[in-house]
Amino acid sequence: MRSLLIVAAWAATTMADPCTSIGDCLTCVDSPSNCGWCSTKVIYENGQVGTQCVGPQSGNPFTCLGIYSTEECVAGYICDKSTYQCAQTQPGAGATLATCLQQCIAPAPPGPPPPPGTGWECEVATGTCKPAGVGKGVPKAACEAGCILPPPPTPPTPSPTPPPAAKVYVCDIKNFTCQVVAPGTPHSSSLAICESMCHLPPPPGPPTPPIPTPPPTPPGPPGPPSPPPPPPPPVAKVYKCDQTTGTCHVVPPGTPGSGSLLVCNQTCHVTPAPPTPPSGYKCRLSDFTCVMGGTETQSDCLKACQGFYVCDTKNYTCNPTNASTPGATSKDKCEDNCAANWECNATALQCQHSAPGKNGTTKAECDAYCVTSYTCQDNLTCSAGPPGSGIPNKTQCEDLCVPAYQCDAKTLSCNPVPPSKGTSKARCELGCVTNYFCNSSWQCTPVPPGQGYRNMTTCEDHCKEPPPYYQCNYDTYKCDKVPAGSPPPAVPSLDQCEKKCVEPPPTPGPPSNLKGLWRGLYVQNNYTVGEFDIFFGDTNVTIVSRDAVLLKGDVKTAPDETVEISVTVGKDTGKMVKALFQAQGDGAETTYGEFALGAAGAPAPASISVAMKTAGSQVFILAKCLSQSCSFHMEFASMMKSSFPRLSAALPQAVSEPLVNDPCMQHGTSCQACLAAAKYCGWCSKPVTYQDGTKGTQCAGTALGIEPFVCDGTYSTASCPGPTPPPGPPTPPGPPTPPGPPTPPGPPTPPSPPSPPTPPTPPTPPTPPSDLKYRCNFTTLQCETGGKQSKQDCDNSCVQPTPVPPNELLGYWRGLQIRNRYMVGEWDIYFTPSVTVMYHNGTEIWQAHVQTYAGVYMKFDFVTGPYTGRTIEAMYQKTNLNMITAITIAWSAPNGPMPGSFDEAMVAPLDSHDFYKCVQFSEECVFVNPHKTSKLK
Repeated sequence: MRSLLIVAAWAATTMADPCTSIGDCLTCVDSPSNCGWCSTKVIYENGQVGTQCVGPQSGNPFTCLGIYSTEECVAGYICDKSTYQCAQTQPGAGATLATCLQQCIAPAPPGPPPPPGTGWECEVATGTCKPAGVGKGVPKAACEAGCILPPPPTPPTPSPTPPPAAKVYVCDIKNFTCQVVAPGTPHSSSLAICESMCHLPPPPGPPTPPIPTPPPTPPGPPGPPSPPPPPPPPVAKVYKCDQTTGTCHVVPPGTPGSGSLLVCNQTCHVTPAPPTPPSGYKCRLSDFTCVMGGTETQSDCLKACQGFYVCDTKNYTCNPTNASTPGATSKDKCEDNCAANWECNATALQCQHSAPGKNGTTKAECDAYCVTSYTCQDNLTCSAGPPGSGIPNKTQCEDLCVPAYQCDAKTLSCNPVPPSKGTSKARCELGCVTNYFCNSSWQCTPVPPGQGYRNMTTCEDHCKEPPPYYQCNYDTYKCDKVPAGSPPPAVPSLDQCEKKCVEPPPTPGPPSNLKGLWRGLYVQNNYTVGEFDIFFGDTNVTIVSRDAVLLKGDVKTAPDETVEISVTVGKDTGKMVKALFQAQGDGAETTYGEFALGAAGAPAPASISVAMKTAGSQVFILAKCLSQSCSFHMEFASMMKSSFPRLSAALPQAVSEPLVNDPCMQHGTSCQACLAAAKYCGWCSKPVTYQDGTKGTQCAGTALGIEPFVCDGTYSTASCPGPTPPPGPPTPPGPPTPPGPPTPPGPPTPPSPPSPPTPPTPPTPPTPPSDLKYRCNFTTLQCETGGKQSKQDCDNSCVQPTPVPPNELLGYWRGLQIRNRYMVGEWDIYFTPSVTVMYHNGTEIWQAHVQTYAGVYMKFDFVTGPYTGRTIEAMYQKTNLNMITAITIAWSAPNGPMPGSFDEAMVAPLDSHDFYKCVQFSEECVFVNPHKTSKLK
């Protein structure tokens, strides 16, 4: 065996070390690459921590602070913290005995006694130690040493059941039968005696004729006296068991537990005497003294009832003491913590007391460690060193310090090297062969020595792909292969997976966030311009353009949120159209979404971006009212009245004066649809009336900003009313109740105690002042109160404008007017650095020069169109969607001030639009500007 403690291993080459990839000791020392195993991770010369398997020929000097060997896995020593003794551990781990002895030092002795309040006392009922209170009890270790749960009480031995009392009888002369009576009853006897005497007397004979009265006879001499009556039958004997002797004795009748002799003999047994109370000794935990009443001898009790020790820090010895002494503990624990404070003087090779407060070890352990150590040098000599630097025995070092061999991976030959660089020649030649490695394709390929198995057969035996597991893909409802052993819900059987991976049927109706009226534009490649209105009801959908009803059908939602439309009106009538909807976030007044229709009979689009470029697909960018100030209606419903009267009647129509800001109104078709529309929508049993006199539907909202209404009935946002049961027949009047007797007056009711005074309600704390109260006067460029900005934000935006629009707005935008009483159709705006142009349904409306104050505030100076010579202030809000950027622009009235909010711009003469632009460099979204050749002013 050649096991070395390497302090510094210097290499002669700089080749990469193939050993560092090996993670266990046996494989390491068995490797043909002349690898060695360190029981700790090595430390390289540059301070980097390496692995435990390192080749001495690696060329990178390293230090092993444990046991290093290229021959075998040597079992080192580790410190047993319970005894602070060094014990041998598993092969390939641990340190040398000398190193272990140097480090396995008991902790310092315990400090001063604990302050008051840390005492403990035994709770005998549970056998656990509980805090005793300030200044009471004993140390916890002392309490736990003697606090033992008492054994459960021995159940009492039941006494034998006394025999039943013998029955006795007496004659009933009324019917001359023997009746059972209580023992001791006069004239009672056994049943046999009673029946022998209890007879009916004989009946009387015929009447005797009267005998003539003889003359009186003179009195003669007196005759003999009459015999006495016969004595009553004797009382039957009864018996009772004497449990001390197990014999039956006669007792007076009526004695409890008495009976006949036969019954008594059958049940009479000797009862064992109760056990003699213990006469030994036991330890009294209150004062740790031995008292009578236990099972131990006095000497054993005295040994067990003490054994508490405290450390004497003057001479590092453990002295017996009372359990209540602060710091008292068991002898073992005391000695573990009260070890002598010795340390090795490596220069003098002598053990001496360490400095105060510095941990040391015992004298014997220090003496064993404090000797010269030896390390093997590359010239095959053993060099002396300080304690712990090598093997503490020169003879053992010389036995291990022999030549070694190393494998040349290129020539597959073993060459001599210094002892710290290789292994034995036999072991080197065993491993210096071509290896085979199992790659990711489960094929065995040749690799250099030390990087695989030593022969092809062993490699092929281990290089077998395990069967895969299967897991349900809930997007496709197909079972996908996953690596073997994957955690649940993966299963090893394809059949088992397929039984559970079943797509549930679609549910009627669209997704809840799709319900309602949307206005939108086509955005797929080669789109058609113009506005489209899409209405999703509870179970159906209608899509109309300015010219026609494009589609109407029944809607279902698949588990993967795919929308399935069974077309009932349109060119695809009778077919199934599958669609994909993605909500895209909220703007200032509307919420946005993207809706992609696949071709009839085809699967739903894989994604919105794929549908943008797929022939036969239709993609809409949609907007639905979000704020209470927004109101959309089905603009093209009048076109449908002639062709589809029933369809037209089901759609929301344009609302005439006056307008009501209540998005719940349009869901008045049913209570279920109303409550599903929004949490603030509720159902009234009658149509509501709004504050301004407008008649509404039965569905009305209660959110902040919705106009107040009156419900002349019942109203609920939680549940729909059930059917009213028919009235039953009237209950016939019952007979009048006769007056009862007058109730006598009772005692006067005592006065109730006075109620305690109700504490006064604390005043509502004042609302702290808010700094969000400023707005910019863009005419004077001064910040004024009455807005919702901080002073700092207002000052930043209230500046002289620059003569160009914001850079992020440059380009071509398509959109819709969204203010109340909007003009239907597509509105487009084209921002350039010099001139901005607005179009409606392809017709130019105006041109203007745009200036930017700061951030999102702009000024439009009109040069053509109806506002020529006038100015409009505007602000915008941007929302990033999927492949599209959306903005909401709020316009002032001509020559008017900047809108105070986006809600304010929803009512004329102010104005509001939603616009959309493809994101820069998008390959899927392409908007074509048909007006690039327009003549700009």
